[in-house]
Amino acid sequence: MPISKTARLNLTAVILLTLVACSEDPAHLQPTGFAVSAPELATPFDQYLEQSHTQVSSALQRTFTEDQLPFGETYSLAEVAAMRSPFQLESRSGCAPGQRPKGFLLLHGLSDSPYLLSAMARDLVAADNCAVARALLLPGHWTAPGDQAQATRRDWQQAARYGVESFAGEVDSLTLVGYSAGATLAIDLLNRQRESGNVVDQQVDSLILMSPALGLPGFTVRPSPYLGWLVRWTGIEQE
Repeated sequence: MPISKTARLNLTAVILLTLVACSEDPAHLQPTGFAVSAPELATPFDQYLEQSHTQVSSALQRTFTEDQLPFGETYSLAEVAAMRSPFQLESRSGCAPGQRPKGFLLLHGLSDSPYLLSAMARDLVAADNCAVARALLLPGHWTAPGDQAQATRRDWQQAARYGVESFAGEVDSLTLVGYSAGATLAIDLLNRQRESGNVVDQQVDSLILMSPALGLPGFTVRPSPYLGWLVRWTGIEQE
């Protein structure tokens, strides 16, 4: 039985995509070995900051030289590493004696970095003068695209839980601030805690959600988990 033109085109596309999937990724799409992972819940936040900054710096030094900077001559590798790393901002000048500050945990979106929310963190802290803002770097992000491909949603869920627990005993109240996928993580964290009935050391009092990624419309997104078997990367260029 003759094969239709449409069937031939589909078969050709499958063969080409399979060949692409089997080819070796370029260096910037391969894991660096320095990906930031979700820390253990008992890890002090200062230690998490230091370890994350070291890993981001090591990944940048592996990928770039001072003569080949990610953003030209505008920023050094050290400045880029600081921009990509998690951070903490605080102001206690407005705290009464013995008063605990308000806490804010900032969660960035998919393929973003904490730097995206740094201006908001500064505004939140400045508006109260008795506040602590912490921003996480989600696992796999901003070392190299190849590291992000190794991260899973469970890694991100664990990181979000760590961020909440890091405030235990330190703040009077806690607000989750999430952007895009970070907003989804914030909602997911609260839903999972409610459904499991687990008692947590630090409760969340309020949410600030910006462009929350709550759903993807249309049936075309359903096969997306399987497309990764054929096409590993689309539209990702070296920095």
